[in-house]
Amino acid sequence: VYGLNDEERKINLNALTSQNYLIFKELLVVLDVADETAKIIAASTADWIDQDQQVTDAPHGDEGEGNKGRPGAYLCKNRPFDHIEELLLIKGMTPGIFKKVKGFITVFPQAQNRLARS
Repeated sequence: VYGLNDEERKINLNALTSQNYLIFKELLVVLDVADETAKIIAASTADWIDQDQQVTDAPHGDEGEGNKGRPGAYLCKNRPFDHIEELLLIKGMTPGIFKKVKGFITVFPQAQNRLARS
């Protein structure tokens, strides 16, 4: 089975920054995710891909500190997403929320990332 998806019409998680992450938060709210949970997920998503250790919109974001002491603890990747399923590693994300949002997001590479890999 083959299909076609217009990835350009989706929110690109790899394009999120500490300045525009609220776009993702608003999508989550529209999909009936509680406002506070949506803010935690969106800020933590921006932290997942940024290259610094500064928490976005503290205390909502997460640079991996929120995982300390938990089994299978991990730090933020601080690199672009490779696939949308990585979103399941983000603070606040649940399989139910992921199921709601997965049709509206992509991890299309940014132009600068493609040039860096060439």
